[in-house]
Amino acid sequence: MNNSKSYLYAMGIILSSATSYGDNTVVGILEPIKASQISNEVTALVESVKVNIGDVIKQGDVLANLDSESYQLQYKLAESEFILSQAEFKANERQLIRIKDLYDKGNASVSQLDESEKLFEVSQGQLAVAKAKLELSKNVLKKTNVIAPFDAWVGARHIEKGQLLSTSTMMFDLVDMSKLKVVFYLLENDLAQINVLDIVNVTIPAIDDVNFSARVAHIAPQPSTIKPGYRVEAILENSDFKLRPGFTARIRLSDAEQKLVGE
Repeated sequence: MNNSKSYLYAMGIILSSATSYGDNTVVGILEPIKASQISNEVTALVESVKVNIGDVIKQGDVLANLDSESYQLQYKLAESEFILSQAEFKANERQLIRIKDLYDKGNASVSQLDESEKLFEVSQGQLAVAKAKLELSKNVLKKTNVIAPFDAWVGARHIEKGQLLSTSTMMFDLVDMSKLKVVFYLLENDLAQINVLDIVNVTIPAIDDVNFSARVAHIAPQPSTIKPGYRVEAILENSDFKLRPGFTARIRLSDAEQKLVGE
C-alpha cells in the first residue's frame, strides 16, 4: 500500500499520515460521545441561573428557572375550566340517565331524549377540550424550569439573570465526556486495514503521549464531502475525565486488533 496517499483532516490542516508521524499512523481529534444545545421553549425572563461553564451536572438537575407567574395563572385558569366542564358533564350524564329511564316508562318524548343526548355529547367534547388545555398549560409551566436531559458537563452558558428569552433562544451547551469519539479520516487505500469492532491504539500528545485503546464503532460508507476520506469513529473510555473534546489523537492502524462479531 502507498501510505503517502493516506490523508486526514485535523485542526484545519490536511496532514499526510506517513510523513507526519511515521508509517500507518494517522491523526484524529476527540469529540464528545453526546452533545446537546439546550434552547428555551417558552417566552419568559430568566429568574435564576443554577449552573456555569465547567460544572458537572446530573440528569434531572435544574439548569435555570424562568419567570413562571403568567404561566401559573394560565394553568389555574385551565384548571378551573376543567373543573367546570367536568361538573357540567356529570350533570348532563345524570340527566341523560334520568330521561332514558322516563322514556323507557313512556313518560318522556323522543325529542326530550334527543336533546338530552345532544347536551351530553356536547359536554363530553367540552370536557375533552378542557382536559387537553389543562395538560398543555401544565406542560408549558414545567418548561419554566430548565432541566438537564442527561449527565454532562456544561460546555457553554449563553444566558444571564433578567434576560428576556424568546422561544428557541440558545441557553446552554452540554457535553457528555464519560466516553469520547476518536474521529479520523482515511482514504480508500487504508480502509482495508480497519473494521468495525477492531481495537486501535490511540496516543494523546496533550497528556504526555499516553496510550489508550479505542473500539471502532462506525466507518462511513461513502467519503466525506467536507474533509478528505472516509470518516471513522472509535469509542474511547474517559471515566476519569482526563481527556477533553478537541484533543489531538494519533491512531496507529498497524496495531489494530480484529474483533469477531459475537466475541
